Amino acid sequence: MRSAFAGMLLGVVWLALAWILTGVLPVAAWMVLSVIASLWFLVFKALVGYLPWTVLVFMPDIDQIVTRRYRSATFSSVQSSLRQLGSGIVTIGVGMVLAMVGFDSSLPQQSWKASIGVAVVMLGFCTVSMIVCWIVSSRLIINQQTDLDVLHEVERLRAGGDKADVDSSVRRTVERLTGLPYEECWK
Repeated sequence: MRSAFAGMLLGVVWLALAWILTGVLPVAAWMVLSVIASLWFLVFKALVGYLPWTVLVFMPDIDQIVTRRYRSATFSSVQSSLRQLGSGIVTIGVGMVLAMVGFDSSLPQQSWKASIGVAVVMLGFCTVSMIVCWIVSSRLIINQQTDLDVLHEVERLRAGGDKADVDSSVRRTVERLTGLPYEECWK
């Protein structure tokens, strides 16, 4: 996961370098640099964009150990709605920033201020958001193994297992993932 974030950040730096070198390098060299930088960035952007979905699928399992209900469809619909809402808000924000810096899509060439604004929106936003995501993801404790621990505990309890017989490592995992004392779960 960390290598995906690092790869995307390297792509942002590479794209910034291509932007800075516009008109400095020979056209052919600049074109090669720009295409390779874009491909690098887009490959890692696709990978980073996929990563949150690998963690979100575990959320209904954590909810289940707390509530005894399996609500994956509810989580999926909320997740999808929030993704669409977030995309809309970001699109509006980008439009507002570009309008403030004087971007005009009808012009054949943008002003220097508008060019800086586009670079800040494209490169700055990606950089800041990737650093934030990197920090958040490095602190997540949910993964395939901790999810399996939760699922096995759900199966044990569903089969009539006593909460008092919980394995101490599973207890710690459940408490860390839910934020609740183990005794407050499975009610």
